Amino acid sequence: MATKISEIKELISSIPETDYYKLLVKAASKDKSFRDFLMLTYSFNGLSDIEYFNLAIEDLKLIGSKPPKAFLDPRPSIKFINSLVQRIDEFTKVCKNKKLEADLINYALNIAFDTSYLNSFNKDYVYKFTSLFNRFVKILNEKLHDDYLIEYKDDIEKYYNKLKATPIFVGFK
Repeated sequence: MATKISEIKELISSIPETDYYKLLVKAASKDKSFRDFLMLTYSFNGLSDIEYFNLAIEDLKLIGSKPPKAFLDPRPSIKFINSLVQRIDEFTKVCKNKKLEADLINYALNIAFDTSYLNSFNKDYVYKFTSLFNRFVKILNEKLHDDYLIEYKDDIEKYYNKLKATPIFVGFK
């Protein structure tokens, strides 16, 4: 593995500066998380963690404003919750602040919680919600100070009680 990394570093260092610039522009235009990383890290007037968090919240609001309509077909609901998780993953690739990540996951759980799919027999949706909830609790337990558990206690109880009341209770790790 180390030899491949050194080979990649040598290859990148051998690229002429004009081609290097073109390569960066092309990579940034293809991948949103890479572009956000460049803006956050190397731009003088770039985004701070809080500004990037606010952009992620706006994206989640946009996703949440269009909840799936087909109740019997599970595919739109899975696509809905996957898009929430995908935006959270893009945020965590760029921003390493675990408190903001926990806030973002909590916001996404609130959006997913407000839909009626947790009351249905949609096992995939309940499983995805449960895995997102597990991720939230794991961040609170392992990455953040214990005081944050007190802050999120009401939300954790609300999600857990709702999950226990679902017809398909998947359980927790």
